[in-house]
Amino acid sequence: MSGKESRLTELLEPTISSLGFELWGLELISPNRRSTLRLYIEGENGVTVDDCAKVSRHVELRARRRGPHSGRIHLRGVVSRGRSVVV
Repeated sequence: MSGKESRLTELLEPTISSLGFELWGLELISPNRRSTLRLYIEGENGVTVDDCAKVSRHVELRARRRGPHSGRIHLRGVVSRGRSVVV
């Protein structure tokens, strides 16, 4: 895991945990100036599409306010382990 990914994990884990989910992975792709972020989450009772949308809204606000890229992150999706739906 890169330094940026580690910082994002430290920043986002408490937010995701407070919503009742576990962050089990993330991808940070930086082809240009704007980074693309994809999060992988899991919940005790599984994860619905609505859960992914909820986490996405909270994480995007948090990352844009306090992340190492400060607004240059594009949250590409929140995905549940075992699901192919990207929100």
